[in-house]
Amino acid sequence: MKKGSLMFLLFISTLSCSKNDFSETSLELETDKATYQVNDEFKLTIKISSEVEKNIRFYKNMSNVDFLFLIKQDNDGFQQRLKTTFTEGSSLFGDNNDYIDEYIISPEKPFVKSFNGFIKESVDKIIFEIPELKISDSIDKILLLENPTITIWGNCETVYSNNEKSFPIKEIKILLD
Repeated sequence: MKKGSLMFLLFISTLSCSKNDFSETSLELETDKATYQVNDEFKLTIKISSEVEKNIRFYKNMSNVDFLFLIKQDNDGFQQRLKTTFTEGSSLFGDNNDYIDEYIISPEKPFVKSFNGFIKESVDKIIFEIPELKISDSIDKILLLENPTITIWGNCETVYSNNEKSFPIKEIKILLD
């Protein structure tokens, strides 16, 4: 019984490792501007490249890509927020081809995708929204008055396992009137 369980775990582990879409890739995150104001639109562009030809997969709704907007010094909150924000990967044994897009990247042909977002204002918060990804994140206005620098944290999660790869942190400034 133990030997069978061990073999099953090794099989699952091997299957998961072979499906790590973002291993051996380089991730970049760019914004269209360095400084924004309330009610501005923004554009986040991701670029995923590889030195060899490689397949990468995304859910059709891009739910394996996520971003958080945090005040620059708030590094610990990111890991806690990721655990509640990300969804688990799909079933190892199910057929998810109807829900997954596959792309072939190479040194000459990286994957590039832009997401449009909005910076909105409520009574006491500044809200960052990316409708395509169903992301809505907020920061208290009082914190932005003390420090207008925002860090954008993001990552891509492999669709067949819980492996993920982070984008380099991107900083922007938010000017309040």
